[in-house]
Amino acid sequence: MSKIKRTIDKEYFRKAYLFGIFLAIVALLIFYLSKDTNYVPLIIVSFVLYPFARIPYDLLLGFRVRQWIEQESVISLFLNQLHYIIHFVIFLFSFFLAPLGILLLVIRTIYRWLRKTT
Repeated sequence: MSKIKRTIDKEYFRKAYLFGIFLAIVALLIFYLSKDTNYVPLIIVSFVLYPFARIPYDLLLGFRVRQWIEQESVISLFLNQLHYIIHFVIFLFSFFLAPLGILLLVIRTIYRWLRKTT
């Protein structure tokens, strides 16, 4: 079994923002079809905060689930769909989830800095 890639770096944020663009377009289309334009600022804020909101999920489950999807072929379609639904929900609630992700990044940075200095 290969090692799970659990790094949160520039590449992680680049992929998260690219996927966030896709989710923002989907959300805009959903709200555009309902003729409701009041959600456009929320979608823009969600796009900006999405990578930070995604961090807690990825650290707890996301990295393992993604590796499992890549290894399994039988149930990967179902898991892939579930994975996209979870990320869409994270995108919609990123305003509330992003502070937790930012806090995790700050704690991780302080921990690494303290470990490096001692």
